[in-house]
Amino acid sequence: MDPGLKPPSRRGDEVADSFKSTSGALRVYDDGSLQRSKSAGIRIERGEREKDVSITIPLASLHTIRGNIVVKDTGEVPHVAVLQLLWADTREPARAGIALDGQIELDYVPEGSFILRAAASALTLETARGKSEGGQMMGAFAEIPVLVTGNVSDLTITVPEPPGVGP
Repeated sequence: MDPGLKPPSRRGDEVADSFKSTSGALRVYDDGSLQRSKSAGIRIERGEREKDVSITIPLASLHTIRGNIVVKDTGEVPHVAVLQLLWADTREPARAGIALDGQIELDYVPEGSFILRAAASALTLETARGKSEGGQMMGAFAEIPVLVTGNVSDLTITVPEPPGVGP
């Protein structure tokens, strides 16, 4: 195989793989805070330099959220859905992701109280690749509270049907 070529993804969806690899980053601020609004920051005046900044990443307290997305009226799983994990107290983004075939998996989630938002898309995996313009393709967001104290599994969020689907 040409070293410049990527092997095909296991689901064959490069759009989703790209989104997942760039949107799931854990943000840790200079004082070890995981929320921008709660970070004290480092103040550097004009002409000053800061050489040493120590950041602690709390690996032992990072967890995975797994679950399913179900369309409210049909009970079916959407082919593609968008996820947002927000801190409950500030509604700042903690994570973003894409769910394929109704499967939620958000890794490296710190302990705390969150709001999980999800919206189903009318697109299938095949049509998502070529779709860059057009009408409304996402349904309304649904939200549920999530308390993370360890790994979370068997979570289910029910979302409204996206436009263009159904009778």
